[in-house]
Amino acid sequence: MDTNEYEKIVTKYIDTVYRIAISHTGNAADADDVVQQTFVKLLTKKTDFAEEEHLKRWLIRVCVNECNSLFSSFWRKNVNLF
Repeated sequence: MDTNEYEKIVTKYIDTVYRIAISHTGNAADADDVVQQTFVKLLTKKTDFAEEEHLKRWLIRVCVNECNSLFSSFWRKNVNLF
């Protein structure tokens, strides 16, 4: 994936991914982290997508998985904030 294609994908889907992340996390800072991790995974993914719909579904699934892994992390389970 070249830089121009990546930038187009990010521009097109960042709002969708952010809305999903904010609805799952309820926190803007956590949602920003999830969005960043989602697009980093896209950047490091080696295969291309056959269809635009497949890319969109993949981004949504990765976003939800990142939200779930955020809440199941050791830090979230064992740190008690006042």
